[in-house]
Amino acid sequence: MTLVVATVADTPGVAQLSSDSASRAQFHSGLATDAHATEAQLHRAAEQLYQATSRDAETFEAALLIPEIRLRLEQALHQKLSDQMLRRLASQAKAEARYWYSYMQGLERVGAVSPAVR
Repeated sequence: MTLVVATVADTPGVAQLSSDSASRAQFHSGLATDAHATEAQLHRAAEQLYQATSRDAETFEAALLIPEIRLRLEQALHQKLSDQMLRRLASQAKAEARYWYSYMQGLERVGAVSPAVR
C-alpha cells in the first residue's frame, strides 16, 4: 500500500497516516463530480495535495538525518522505519507530488484555470 503522510502543522515532523488511493478517490469522486466544483477549486485542491505530499517527502528525507524526526515518525506510524523504508516513502511521496503537479498543469493547459489563480 502506498502511503500519503500529512504533516501535522503544529508539530513539525509528526505525521498522520492515510492511503494515497483513498486521497485520490476522494478528490476525484468528491470535487471532480460535484456540480458546484469549479476548475479553480479543483486546482486549489490539487495544489494543496501537491504541497502536502512534497512536505511529506521532505519529512521522510529529514528523518534519515535527524533522529528526533525519525522517532516522531515511528511513533506516528507505530513501526520502526529503516533507512530503506524512509527512502521508499520519500520516493512514493515525491511520485504523488508529481502526480498532483501534473494534474494542476493539465487544468492550466486546457485553459480551465490560469496559472495566476494559484
